[in-house]
Amino acid sequence: MLRLFYGNQSYALFLAPLLVILYFVLNTLTGFFVSDATGNIELGLWGRFSSSNKLFNLIVPPTLIMVSGAVINFIYNRNEFFDRNTFLPVLLYITSSSFFPHFYVLNGFGIALMFQVLSLYYVFQLNQNDDARALVFNAAFFSGIGMTLYPPLTALFPLLFFVVWIFRPFVFRETLMLIIGTGIPFFYAWVYLYLSGKNLDTIVWSTSSLHVGRLTVIAVSSGILLFLLLSMPAAFQNLQRGTIRLRKIFNMLIVLGISFLGIVGIDYFYFRHAGSGALLLIPLMFVIPYAFGQRKLRTESEVLYYLLFGISVSNFFLSMLF
Repeated sequence: MLRLFYGNQSYALFLAPLLVILYFVLNTLTGFFVSDATGNIELGLWGRFSSSNKLFNLIVPPTLIMVSGAVINFIYNRNEFFDRNTFLPVLLYITSSSFFPHFYVLNGFGIALMFQVLSLYYVFQLNQNDDARALVFNAAFFSGIGMTLYPPLTALFPLLFFVVWIFRPFVFRETLMLIIGTGIPFFYAWVYLYLSGKNLDTIVWSTSSLHVGRLTVIAVSSGILLFLLLSMPAAFQNLQRGTIRLRKIFNMLIVLGISFLGIVGIDYFYFRHAGSGALLLIPLMFVIPYAFGQRKLRTESEVLYYLLFGISVSNFFLSMLF
């Protein structure tokens, strides 16, 4: 299975939904992650919604994961992180995300992740010379939607300026577009709260999941750390012979990763929510595929992936035993 995604075969992307369906079926059969019995969906500044359509609540979360993984993979190939196209990012993203509740339970955090990925889609199109007002506005707008759905992401607002300035010189009109693009979702969120008669008590400031098992934390943390160690030689080698733009991209990913880590820490220590750890998967998906880039370490990387995949599947059955 792994070799299919590693190769330059576009049909591998059509195999990714089968993996999503596998996790969806396993969770449905075992009931490992269960939605709120009342049908409440917490959407941050938009308040709390109630949905009685169980099929909708079940299908949307894994669909968001699939869309996010596909967009990450598209960004990866378009920016030539590898010397050829690969479909490892979507595979690794789906497998890693399967440990987290937002894969199966609809909430504002899971939707916010998708909008952050869409924001990155426009950020990665920025370059030094072309007019970037539309790109900056779109990136800020999608990021702003994510912030309203998962308010701790609001801490990223100053980072948006830095991210744009990594790729672009300071342009006042683009900076204005960034502020307007980010502000529009907040404006509509507050207008909705006002018109619907909801007050601040209905706002759920952290929409990530409270329950994340110890096995999840150990498996994902250990797996990602080992993947990072295995990816370092190929990543550094690619940076040395890469373009200036690629180095800027890696600088942006480092800043983004550190910022996400800070948000995860705030969410855990202040709100006691551990599900926000999935934020870190977004920047990591652009780095850990390098673990498969060197032949000397490819066997170790493949063994590590299959071990992580095995744990992600057995996780459902262990929940039935203990």
